[in-house]
Amino acid sequence: RRAVQEAEQLVTEGRAAVRNGDWEGVQERVGRLQEAAQKAGGRSEALLREAAELQVQGERGKVAALRKQVMQGLQDSTSELEAGSFRAARKQLASATAACNELGDDETLKRLHALRKDIDMAEDKARAAGGGGPS
Repeated sequence: RRAVQEAEQLVTEGRAAVRNGDWEGVQERVGRLQEAAQKAGGRSEALLREAAELQVQGERGKVAALRKQVMQGLQDSTSELEAGSFRAARKQLASATAACNELGDDETLKRLHALRKDIDMAEDKARAAGGGGPS
């Protein structure tokens, strides 16, 4: 009975972790839930299903958050580039690229590399035009 209560608590905590975007917390609860399922005997099937569902929700949430981070970084980088703030544009781009690498999204990565080239060319043009020093 106690193992079942602990498992139910883990499910509740896992759902809260999904809602809060705490991906490590989701993983931790899934692992502990799988352990609890082994101890729970007859209820183990239901607990394993709960663990699998939490895992899926956590992965979906993480992917959505990373995609949002990539798109926001792309947008912010473009805005900074248009404003002539090359260092800030690169910083935003680096953040977007890191998230994109974690996603493994090759198509978007190509877009980010193209934007990096645009930033470099715009900065070279500004320097050649006498816009000089670091920005």
